[in-house]
Amino acid sequence: MLDNVRLLIACLKEYTAGIENSIIVGDFNLPKVNWQTNSSCGDNTARLFLDFVSTRGYYQLVSFPTREENILDLILASDEQTVNSVLSRPPLGHSDHFFYRFQCSYKMC
Repeated sequence: MLDNVRLLIACLKEYTAGIENSIIVGDFNLPKVNWQTNSSCGDNTARLFLDFVSTRGYYQLVSFPTREENILDLILASDEQTVNSVLSRPPLGHSDHFFYRFQCSYKMC
């Protein structure tokens, strides 16, 4: 798993290079990250991803559990004002993940 997170981080760095404002969403499956305190409990994979988020200045904007008691499905934004109205929605079909709905706002130059 650690190698997969390293590869993911390398891809994210490449695809967001030179972009002033970016949003990354998805199921990152990192139950050992506490997003309220921005900490991880001794898990190298979680710590590596959390370090990426903090050093790149991303804000994690999902504040409610998306699977059991964990926040696994994330919205990471380089500008926290870009994403608003993050709302929890019940699972679809047979999924065990709640999902979220959000709105983006941005300025056109």
